Amino acid sequence: MGRRRKKQRNNLDIQVVLLFIISIVLGFLIYGKPGYIGQNLIPHLEYAIGWIQYLIPVAIFAAAVNLACEEDKKTVIIKVVQYLTLVLAISIILTVFNGNTGVVGKAITDCLVGLVGKASTVIISLGVLVILSIFMYGIKPAEKVKEIVEERKERKLEEKENREQRVKSR
Repeated sequence: MGRRRKKQRNNLDIQVVLLFIISIVLGFLIYGKPGYIGQNLIPHLEYAIGWIQYLIPVAIFAAAVNLACEEDKKTVIIKVVQYLTLVLAISIILTVFNGNTGVVGKAITDCLVGLVGKASTVIISLGVLVILSIFMYGIKPAEKVKEIVEERKERKLEEKENREQRVKSR
């Protein structure tokens, strides 16, 4: 059992390092002075996904950090797909508001807008962002809402007690 856990840990370490390397190389290709591959890759990437290309190295880097820090170890592919889906949802929202997100973002946005309209497309994309945030970061909206309601109840109770004390002191 200890041997299997060590192998899983090594596999995770390799995945995290690989993601860091990929994000750094993509960052240099996109932001820096690219070599032959970058000079041929970047125009196609820009055509396909527009300025969203600048978010991809950041998304992959964030996936690596999240994978390294998260207790529930998922495969690297699931993490990267989650982050890329997050970027795609942002791309769809921006395309609805006339942003240039390339042919991929435009095609998906046009399909969604044709099916459900602009407002619903934005709402669906925001829903995807929220759902992904829940899965990726462990945000528990039900607990947050409960905390807010309980705090509000406590404040009202305190206000009521303060009013009663003021009335008694008069």
